[in-house]
This record gives sequence, structure tokens and C-alpha cells, in this order.
Amino acid sequence: MSPPINRAFFGAVYWIVAYLGVDPALAQIGGWLFRFWSKLL
Repeated sequence: MSPPINRAFFGAVYWIVAYLGVDPALAQIGGWLFRFWSKLL
């Protein structure tokens, strides 16, 4: 379960991403790749 501040932050991030015309799925893939690589290092 996410803390409310986390949900508010990422809600704002995804709103900005959508406003800029970027597919939100690309942002989610980027987040997954970041977490993937951070586990390897």
C-alpha cells in the first residue's frame, strides 16, 4: 500500500506526462527499467 504522498506525487507526474503528450505506458516502462537496473548495481 502506497503512502498518500507517494500517490499524490506520482499522480502529478503522470498528469504532467499526459499533458506533454507522452504515453503514460512509456513512463511506467521507464520506471520499471530504472528499478531493474538499480537492483543489478
